[in-house]
Amino acid sequence: MTHDTSSWAQTIPAPDTLAVHATEKTVRIPQTLAIHGPGECPEAAASFLSTFLPLHCTVSTDQDTADITIAVSGNPCTDAALSELRTDDETWTLECRANEPHARIRVHATGFRGAMRAIAYLTQVLAREQAHEVDGPVRLCPAAASGRPCFAWRGVMLDCARHFFRPEFVRRYIDLAALHGMSVFHWHLTDDQGWRVPSEAFPQLNERGAWRDDGTTHYGSYGGFYSPSEIMDVVTHAARRGMIVVPEIDIPGHTRAAIHAIPELSCRGDALPVSTRWGIFEDVLCAGSTLVHDFVRTVFDELCGLFPGPYIHVGGDECPTVRWQECAACQSQLRELGSDNAARLHGHIMDTAVRTIRANGRRAIGWDEILDGGLTEPVSVMCWRDISYRETVIAAGHEVVVCPTKHACYFDHKHTDSEEEPGWLGVCTVADTCRFEPGHPERVLGAQGNLWTERVRYGRQAEYMVYPRAAALAANLWRTTSDMNDQEFSEHLARVRSHAQFLRQLGVHAYDGPTGS
Repeated sequence: MTHDTSSWAQTIPAPDTLAVHATEKTVRIPQTLAIHGPGECPEAAASFLSTFLPLHCTVSTDQDTADITIAVSGNPCTDAALSELRTDDETWTLECRANEPHARIRVHATGFRGAMRAIAYLTQVLAREQAHEVDGPVRLCPAAASGRPCFAWRGVMLDCARHFFRPEFVRRYIDLAALHGMSVFHWHLTDDQGWRVPSEAFPQLNERGAWRDDGTTHYGSYGGFYSPSEIMDVVTHAARRGMIVVPEIDIPGHTRAAIHAIPELSCRGDALPVSTRWGIFEDVLCAGSTLVHDFVRTVFDELCGLFPGPYIHVGGDECPTVRWQECAACQSQLRELGSDNAARLHGHIMDTAVRTIRANGRRAIGWDEILDGGLTEPVSVMCWRDISYRETVIAAGHEVVVCPTKHACYFDHKHTDSEEEPGWLGVCTVADTCRFEPGHPERVLGAQGNLWTERVRYGRQAEYMVYPRAAALAANLWRTTSDMNDQEFSEHLARVRSHAQFLRQLGVHAYDGPTGS
């Protein structure tokens, strides 16, 4: 049969350089691939390839006979994927050439993460060719490609507080992100509707705060939480994919689950239920309580012990000050701070969290409201309310990740403005995400897509909401799109539309309807 050279060129993200030798003899990819390389690269590559392809991958100790050889100039082990985000350890080159009787593939990378980006690219190429084959082995045109991302933070977020997703799906979510060259998995683990983080110091957070009685299930209360071993498995899995996990405990608002478990954490001390509704609630952590500050220090110490990555997310969004204005302890604390603005209490409680994280050798990151209360500690900031706030954050000297809610990065929004389309609170077409430009790479750490799960209960629904929008975002974060003309944008959109069909062939429940314009 005639072999289509476009498999090398149709991946998302696309390689920076690509030379396909279409006039040369195609090379056969054997069903059993022997992989040679340093450190943990061969095992990680074998695991990734076999996740998406019907291949048997083995680790070879013989460089001369291996089908895939990996060379890494930096750290070849998974602990490199737990370090600070840098694009200079994600540079890769890949060469596929004839080596009778089958192919020989060589990967060169500047670090473990770069090697995994090359393997993800190869996986997409092979999966596309696999779909073309009726029978017989996959064959490829010889080619050479290379890549290096523009932005270090290329992320996806999954909200497991509103609806609980089992570890198996969390790992699949990471696999799909890694297939698209993403570097960060942001794990939203606590909210008004559930507390999913294990706690030895406060077991009632799991016994009571992880469950809600909302009448949505025939089997009693709804919820769950992750065990330390399940979290370790997810962190290890992400590291093998070249990704870091950024866990989030959201404070001081969105804490009804914690207050249900420990009523003394609130200003009124009421035994409130875990919320069965979505929205913003007036009962938040009491900023004037020493018990609350001890609680914050303890749960973030525990979180740092569970997650070895460089970033810990402290939330900080959507926190009303009504209870603080009524609370004697909060008003006393406000006078000590020399302020009459209740918003200053937000900065006070966030300072406690950020100092705890810094004491554990990590960097705190929070939603952009984190700067509204006079926070004194250095933090990284996620701009979600409006992308224009990015400039304010940069001017204040903070590291910034952008994920605006309007027309770009909120994957819980509808794909189209149709009553038949799932989603809520807005419309974000595939074309909207394709147009998204996070800013200049020298000033912005990166961007991410967020999946809030108020209306998303199952994994298939999650995949439908996230893809192909996350693929479009991945493409824009790998190579900046700020200078695209109309023709180039049309081609970009068509590529993403075609990619959705490819994902469905892989068994991903991706959206495949109108993409906007």
